Amino acid sequence: MAATMSPRNPCPAPLADADDICRLDARQLASAYGSGSLSPVEVIHAVLKRADVVDARFNAFTRIDVEGALQAARLSEQR
Repeated sequence: MAATMSPRNPCPAPLADADDICRLDARQLASAYGSGSLSPVEVIHAVLKRADVVDARFNAFTRIDVEGALQAARLSEQR
């Protein structure tokens, strides 16, 4: 599946991967972080991609702090 970009999600990821990541629960995410199979930045990109899809259909968000979310994810990776 082709990746798409939007102003809110500057780093594209294939939508199928983003959907899969967004379906993980907290325990699965913690395990993926621990094993190194996912990083907080990868998860944020997936969440932003999903937010774009949802917002296009439902106009659910008034503001998404992309830079703040990415900065927090990068800081989390340093821990």
